Amino acid sequence: MTLKKSIDHSSGISLLEVLVSIVILSLIFLSFFYLFIQSAKTTKSSETIIDSTYVAQSEMEQMYYLSSNIVLGQLVTGVESLDHCNDTNPANRPATKYCYHKISQTSGKTVFDKYDFETDQYIKLTLKQHTIATNSNFIRILIQVFEEKDGLLKAQMENTIEWSDGS
Repeated sequence: MTLKKSIDHSSGISLLEVLVSIVILSLIFLSFFYLFIQSAKTTKSSETIIDSTYVAQSEMEQMYYLSSNIVLGQLVTGVESLDHCNDTNPANRPATKYCYHKISQTSGKTVFDKYDFETDQYIKLTLKQHTIATNSNFIRILIQVFEEKDGLLKAQMENTIEWSDGS
């Protein structure tokens, strides 16, 4: 009778309880793991957007520089010659800078593009004469930064700048 009594009141953990504990702990660890993966993806996406916004801002600053240094009639040539890209002296031409190329020009609207290997991004620049007045020197500038050509838009910046008319 003593042997039976000690078997019925045995203390300890059964195999079923151990398995249930392992399953519960596994679910908790998997949910934390998923949270860390999502956090890493969000961080990477945010970094890409910040980098793209910086590129767009830098390009906009170049447009502002052009607006104060060249006249409106030389706008297309000025954009194409940014960073000495069209300089006849090879010593002045940058080795790693990638220049704007005109891809279309319609009435009052010119579109340029360039691929920047330093940031691995495709940049599209649209210049459109503002239609406030017929003799308007205001140019609407739209800069779009893409992951790749015809890819996902990562940043966009738009501004209207008054261009010098040479007078």
